[in-house]
Amino acid sequence: MKTIKYFITRLSLQFFQFFCSVIKPSLRSVIGKLVGALFYYIFQKRKKLAYKQLKKSFPNTNNKELLTILKKTHLHFGQMFLDALCIQKIIKNEKIKIINEKTLLNLKSNKEGFILLTGHFGNWEIIPAWMSKNNFNIKTVTQNQKNKGAQSFFNNLRQKNGFNPVSIHYSSHKMINFLKQGNTLILASDQDAGKKGEFINFFGRKASSPRGASVFYEKTKCNVVAAFCTKEKLNYSIEFIIIEPSKKYTSIMHQFTELLEKKIKKKPHQYLWFHRRWKTKNE
Repeated sequence: MKTIKYFITRLSLQFFQFFCSVIKPSLRSVIGKLVGALFYYIFQKRKKLAYKQLKKSFPNTNNKELLTILKKTHLHFGQMFLDALCIQKIIKNEKIKIINEKTLLNLKSNKEGFILLTGHFGNWEIIPAWMSKNNFNIKTVTQNQKNKGAQSFFNNLRQKNGFNPVSIHYSSHKMINFLKQGNTLILASDQDAGKKGEFINFFGRKASSPRGASVFYEKTKCNVVAAFCTKEKLNYSIEFIIIEPSKKYTSIMHQFTELLEKKIKKKPHQYLWFHRRWKTKNE
């Protein structure tokens, strides 16, 4: 039964991918919003979780504004889902504004390896694809999905988009060597990391955060870059920010998390409030 489910999932995603590749961006945007609106009314459990986390993160925001953000979040991720299926088309034919591109290109020309940190904000899937297109040698650490049909589809899609994806269980020794050879390791570092994670203040509450970036930095002392891809109407912008280590912070992850929070506060509807960011308690 599960095999049939996985097959249908993969087939459905392939259909959506083909459909998105042939329609205009404006129509894709409209359909994406419709998909998001559908999710808003169907997936009540995830909606309640997102609302709960929004309310705790923005305690001074009234209920009406929170519901507006919640609805806009669903619409945004409906659009993001369809955009993620045709990233190559977006990069090739649609406008992407790059902020601080020169800084990043200097790192590449000097053959300096660096850790690139991003979060589940805006459309993070565009970042590795853009870097691959611009000839950065990258590895992108990805989470495995429970649905094997979706896992197979997105893994193949990411391979085609130049992500060079590796599992979170990939050898840390190989990742460190990859960085030392002047390459780029991409990490989405804003998901709950369990009891072994580093507990960092995030929207006024301690959140368990992955230690990988901090460990890799301590082992290599390579550059660390934060990257955020935000949606601007029908287009996207990617901003790259060099993280300069500071004694003000307990770790690189602490610095990144503060940057991420600032970005989210400007566009709260573009953050993935559906995942359980504060799942593990600091006890």
